[in-house]
Amino acid sequence: MTTIPDGGTVGPDGGMPAMPDAGNTPMISSDEIAKRLAKLIWDATPDAALLAQAAMIKTRDDVGKLAQQMLNDPRARVGVGAFYRQWLGLDKVPPVLKDPAAFPQWTAAVSADAAHETEMFAVEVTLDTGGTFQTLMTGSFSYLNERLAPLYGVSGITGTDLRKVDLTGKQRGGLLTQPALLAMSGLSRSSPTLRGQYVREHFFCFEGLNSPPPLAPNQPPPLPANATFRQKLEGILAANNCQGGCHILMDPLGYAFEGFDAIGHTRTTDNGSPVDLTGTVKNGAAEIAFNGPIELGKVLTDHDDVQRCVVRQWASYAVGRILKSSELSVVESLRLAFKNGGGNLRALIVSVAQSSVVLTP
Repeated sequence: MTTIPDGGTVGPDGGMPAMPDAGNTPMISSDEIAKRLAKLIWDATPDAALLAQAAMIKTRDDVGKLAQQMLNDPRARVGVGAFYRQWLGLDKVPPVLKDPAAFPQWTAAVSADAAHETEMFAVEVTLDTGGTFQTLMTGSFSYLNERLAPLYGVSGITGTDLRKVDLTGKQRGGLLTQPALLAMSGLSRSSPTLRGQYVREHFFCFEGLNSPPPLAPNQPPPLPANATFRQKLEGILAANNCQGGCHILMDPLGYAFEGFDAIGHTRTTDNGSPVDLTGTVKNGAAEIAFNGPIELGKVLTDHDDVQRCVVRQWASYAVGRILKSSELSVVESLRLAFKNGGGNLRALIVSVAQSSVVLTP
């Protein structure tokens, strides 16, 4: 075995050296490195040129340099887009149905455009627009065409091609305020529970989080005729002793989006009364208050569990499986590097590519 500068070793078969987070675990071959990097970054199989470059790899730094080079290739747009489609469930958006009487604007073409918008936004942020998680969660711009523009209250957009539009002052900020994600809601009205469930599952990595069972028919206290849906739901939950249990994980997050109807139009009232977008979310021992989705996006950007979830999503995508418990310490190391590096998404992809999650059999 040959000693190399970073403390790893290269075997006689040209295998990958042991990485600092991998102990003495044997490394995958150069051909396998090429396959995994091609899937992770390009969503493709490696070509002859990539296989040749991978054959020259001797250190973990070499892997990082190759990953950086691959991110600069136009094929990275396809691969990064594939990750976001999987993570955010964007392939589920086009079939989303809405009550045609209540929302005639929500056509098959609009729902497909909404999914494409979110994918394009995420790819552009990751590869071209600063590349930070903060921008992904709070950026005040998106990519619209003439079918999507009415959902945003934007005029003057023509054609079916998506183009960048400044949304400053439009109550929009990042992924969570885009119609593709907001539409993951009710058929004829917004659903704080379903929206909160979406955030918990996709941004906190809560697995197997099912919708709460039907509530017992206990009657809530009388409410005024113009009570908002939030007030009605909170009354029902209080009457059924659910405030500390069945909905507490989902509804407080979902209330942040009550300023949008079921297809993502902005609104300031519900049933004639002002919407209440306030809530709190725990980050460790701290209880952090927010008012509306933009503030929630900022809270989630800095949330340890959300950052950890994003790292897990990338690492799981890289190897095409759920991570093993033995790999979670690597995830935590990657999360700390991600946090300390200002949430740089390109750097995260490179770090995942260099990690023992990817580079061990």
